[in-house]
Amino acid sequence: MIWAMPTHLMKKNKKELLAWSNFREDEVAIVDGTRKKKDAIIADPNVKVWIVSFPGLVKGAAWKQYQGVKGIIIDEFHKYFSNHESPSTQELYKCVRTMEFFCGMSGTVIKGRLDSAYPMIQIIEPRFYGNVNDFMAQHAIKDFWGKVIGWRNGEKIKQVLNHIGRRTSFESVFGKRDIVYFIQEVDMGAKQKALYDQFKNMGMAELDNLILEGSNEGVNLLRLRQILAHPERISVPIDRDDSGKITEFEVVDASGGHTTERDERIALIMQDHYDNKEPLVVVSTLIPEQERLYELA
Repeated sequence: MIWAMPTHLMKKNKKELLAWSNFREDEVAIVDGTRKKKDAIIADPNVKVWIVSFPGLVKGAAWKQYQGVKGIIIDEFHKYFSNHESPSTQELYKCVRTMEFFCGMSGTVIKGRLDSAYPMIQIIEPRFYGNVNDFMAQHAIKDFWGKVIGWRNGEKIKQVLNHIGRRTSFESVFGKRDIVYFIQEVDMGAKQKALYDQFKNMGMAELDNLILEGSNEGVNLLRLRQILAHPERISVPIDRDDSGKITEFEVVDASGGHTTERDERIALIMQDHYDNKEPLVVVSTLIPEQERLYELA
């Protein structure tokens, strides 16, 4: 069996496969390293499952190196094979024709366009649509020049996917769980709030010897999030190269040198969980915020 996936999932998926199956450690191998090392792994008679990257499956018809393989599994199928016309998808079609089994896994079979589901459907049951032209005739809405401007008959695709696939949700496995949200509001420090309000109202803010500017709504929103999440570490671009790429930043402190009320509240929550030996997960998206939360913890 060959199991293809994004490279960052390889170690995790190998660990989980060993935990939830009867395979031994020497029967599951990640195909990586030098060309010589890869060849040795592929030729190992003990291996029953080869874990490979997407290019490691289809680039240069790599799948042909494997002997005695009966099935292909693809994790996160939509990330590499959602375009029927791409060379990777075309090579995958050739690969699966030689296999007895195929299993595609994806939480996002339809990736923006309805035709992104076509490769998966075509591999599993080609009789639903004779070819991609038949699929487009049934589902694409085109303008006078043949450009796709919309989609239709989504219900049919839903029925097809329900027929050929199996959907597992969190609720179907663990049951319905009532989630209760407790929202705690905190105040900003005086300097932090002044900066936030100025930037929110004007799209720019004056810092110590610097001007913090925004260029569009997306950048402005990100700046406001930074002021809220890590006010003591706002990176301001001060130099760019000829192409406009930022080459130098200056870090300014908008916290006023004081701990924010938000920090104090998080510290109390952490202390409470520590005292009661209860698990706690703190989630954040901005790296400076993650680092300051780590230091706080």
